[in-house]
Amino acid sequence: MIYWQDPSNTTDVQVAGNGSFTIQGTFYAPTALMKITGNGGTYTGSLGQQIAGSAIGSQYVAADLKIDGNGSVVVNYQGPPKVPARILNLVE
Repeated sequence: MIYWQDPSNTTDVQVAGNGSFTIQGTFYAPTALMKITGNGGTYTGSLGQQIAGSAIGSQYVAADLKIDGNGSVVVNYQGPPKVPARILNLVE
């Protein structure tokens, strides 16, 4: 966890990065507005490719979320490819 804010605190949270700014982890502010901004620079993606912009966070938990900046927005979802199929059988 990169940032944790008490749920009783409704103060806005702002995280900004410019140039080559990379920070990964969870930002937790469940009752606040979270503003994430980043500009310029490049960072190395999970597949080794160079991506323009800043990599800020991996997961956000917030009442409201505003993401802004220049560059690319990339969502790397690496979960299971599909929901497992149910197998129904009769049992004696």
